Amino acid sequence: MYTEQELFDDPNEWKSFHDTCVGALSPDPTAYAEIPKETVQGCFQHLPNHIKNIAHSWGLSDTVFRDSAYEWMQKQVAREVNDEA
Repeated sequence: MYTEQELFDDPNEWKSFHDTCVGALSPDPTAYAEIPKETVQGCFQHLPNHIKNIAHSWGLSDTVFRDSAYEWMQKQVAREVNDEA
C-alpha cells in the first residue's frame, strides 16, 4: 500500500496522473497544459475513496486507476456543464 505522500513523491507516478487530469478536465485535451503538482494532488483528493484506494494499492500510473479517475472526472465536468445550462 502506498500513502498519498509516497504517491506524490514519485515524479513518474504523479506525472502519469497529471496527464489523466489534463485529458479529463481540459476543454481541449489535445493541447498540452502544465498543471502544478499541488493541483494534481487536489484532483486526487476529490476522487471518491474507492478510486483512491486503487491508487493506494497499485499506484497513480495504474491503468485501472487512471481509467476510473478519468471517467469520474468526466462525469463531474458534464454535471457542471448541465448545471450551468
